[in-house]
Amino acid sequence: MKYHHMCIVVSEMDRALEVYRDFLGLQVVIDSTVPDARSAGDAKIVSGELMDKLFGADDATSRLVLLGSPEGLLLELQQPSMPVVSLTPPEQLTYASSGIREMAIAVTGIDDWFARATAQGYRTTTDEVWEFPGVLRSFLFFDLEGNLVQLCEDLSPITV
Repeated sequence: MKYHHMCIVVSEMDRALEVYRDFLGLQVVIDSTVPDARSAGDAKIVSGELMDKLFGADDATSRLVLLGSPEGLLLELQQPSMPVVSLTPPEQLTYASSGIREMAIAVTGIDDWFARATAQGYRTTTDEVWEFPGVLRSFLFFDLEGNLVQLCEDLSPITV
């Protein structure tokens, strides 16, 4: 099994792109409004029939941006216009609530990443890069909608 991608639902795509494209350097692979056709046979990306099922709403529509890196990282951002998106309350974005709490990305030069993140005003969970002894060095920061992003520099690869 191999990780494929993660989807983050956002309320403001342009602000999300400031983080994931401009700061992290991911490249836009697809930027489209979906559905691109009502029926499955006519759709190049996703049909309206499928969107309604996936989103649990009639006439679901969304701006879909797929970002990627040369190393193979894929990230899907969705900004639905139907159903209307509301921000998750900050108290539900902590480790005290169930669900996915962070997206971890492998990088090199973790100290430079930390300096850039703090210089650009991203809120971090610690005042320094921390180490999981012998495994990785890391820090976490919040994107502009409160989602946690962890940047990790491997010290020794973990094998299974």
